[in-house]
Amino acid sequence: MHRGSGPSSCPDCSTLCPSGRNLTDHIMAKNDAPEDHASLPEHPYDPFLRIVGVSLGRPGTAGEPCPWGLAFHVVFPYSPRQRRVVRAEIQSKDTGQIVVRLPDEVYPQGPCVSHIDLYDSRVMVDNEYSSVFDVHTLPHGIYTAKAELIDENDEVCQRDELDFEVANMPILAHRIELDWDAWKLPPEKARHLSGEAHVGDVDGDGVAEYIHTIGGRHLSVYRGDGEQLWRYDDPDGIRCNESGICAWDFNGDGRAEILTVRGSHPHLRLCILEGATGRTLHEIEYPVANGLEPIVTDEKGRRPGMRETGTTLLVVEGEPVLYGGNAWPADFRGLGVPKDILLQVGAANNVTHVAFTDELEVLWSNRWDDFTAGHEPAICDVDGDGRDEVAVGTSLLDHDGTLLWRHPMATFAGPWEDDHVDVSSAADINEDGRVEIAYCFRMVVDGLTGERLWHDPTWHGQDVHIGKFREDVPGLQLLFGDREYRATKHFIHGELADLRDAEGNKLWERRFMSMHGPQTINWLPNDLSQITVSPDLQRNAPNPNLQIFDGHGMLVDVLPSLSPFDEMRTRKTVPRGFQVLHPYLVVPHGEILVFQCGR
Repeated sequence: MHRGSGPSSCPDCSTLCPSGRNLTDHIMAKNDAPEDHASLPEHPYDPFLRIVGVSLGRPGTAGEPCPWGLAFHVVFPYSPRQRRVVRAEIQSKDTGQIVVRLPDEVYPQGPCVSHIDLYDSRVMVDNEYSSVFDVHTLPHGIYTAKAELIDENDEVCQRDELDFEVANMPILAHRIELDWDAWKLPPEKARHLSGEAHVGDVDGDGVAEYIHTIGGRHLSVYRGDGEQLWRYDDPDGIRCNESGICAWDFNGDGRAEILTVRGSHPHLRLCILEGATGRTLHEIEYPVANGLEPIVTDEKGRRPGMRETGTTLLVVEGEPVLYGGNAWPADFRGLGVPKDILLQVGAANNVTHVAFTDELEVLWSNRWDDFTAGHEPAICDVDGDGRDEVAVGTSLLDHDGTLLWRHPMATFAGPWEDDHVDVSSAADINEDGRVEIAYCFRMVVDGLTGERLWHDPTWHGQDVHIGKFREDVPGLQLLFGDREYRATKHFIHGELADLRDAEGNKLWERRFMSMHGPQTINWLPNDLSQITVSPDLQRNAPNPNLQIFDGHGMLVDVLPSLSPFDEMRTRKTVPRGFQVLHPYLVVPHGEILVFQCGR
């Protein structure tokens, strides 16, 4: 792992790479040389084993629990699939005694193979497992599931183990039936039409309401008991690949407003609505997008022009789709509370940022044409002047949009990485009084200067979250998501999630069959963050699910999510950086499900 710019060698190292650097702990001083690959995780290409948490059922009414269990999943990356046997047992974590020895299972057990076209590659996804062990047959406590994969020569070819806790199950707090029928469309027609869920206290009574949005086409607000406060429909409204909204108390009256897009291209509008009624408070022409022509994808769905222009408008099913369009609250004016707005137009590479007041007056705007801008910037008061800075790509902007520093992409990520910084996040991670900026490709820099503090390369860094996951570890911790499949061109490798301490030391890591990266959830009484992973590539799984892990990597809960691939999203009550999600939301077919922790 890199420390600062790093020396050319380390006198304490006994195993050196050709340039004199240790391949295990010190990798290299600059991350643009081939030996950097030496520390990256290896990809399994033979059949391998995953122990996964699986929902056992979807509660039908409020107050019902969410039971879950364990599946011992054999993954076959390629055909033909060889014979494999899974041998598994459950041990008590405290005593090490075996409490359950599961029957051997022989694989493969029939055809269970699907294919996905992505990034010009057709890849096989094998999601096979059969029986699920109900963990709630065990007394409350902490256990370890251990499994071995036996090959055709009766030899162990791979092992996996997973700590898990049996405790009070999560319960379904609310089940809200949505007044929206687009989810009934076939998947090829429903893209960007199933919607997303957000929350906000729109009436100021201290209880969250639930917001369902379909870009500029539909928006409705519900109480937890299912009462609809209001709805808005425009059959010609723009589709959005992201939600296009932000629910926040921008004017400081104790009630959340809703920032949203309305209209159809080329007549899009950016609006702030009164959350309780839907009444328009402020409205302007939507920046940039109205002046752009929609980009028509080719027969393979590729997006020409994304790297050159920053894709803003795509054509899906013959209709323009606003691509990007996310917004976050900020404090650029030094008001002491986040009453300003940062809007990003465009998805990645070359994007436009516009800063607004709470009345949609433009504070500043900036166009990024250096190809490095990603999907989500970091917003934080880096210099301590009471006003927020913005970390975007490999640069830092001051509260007024002035460029403070910019570094070459080559000093931030390896040459095999993507050409943009997908996500960054900022906080005083090591609690030394200075703000650090963390980047999705497992790198942390000093916020004031951009000087690299540490770096441990990824295959394709996609996510980073800063939070307090462990009480026994000093400072804050960092959760990273690495899209391994982007490097291997094989979805079977999914996402590698790992948790690090403030100095970059790895606390734990685990692979998940997931295209979308890990997220965080704060619903425990002690307010420690937990980690959610949605194995959304398990399309053939009997019960699609969302696994929840604590800061030690222990599986603690599993929630059901019966959503189609690429259409289920979870959202925080406030944007990234505040690290809050309570209660928990899922938008599956035609309803919002709200869960509460059972602990």
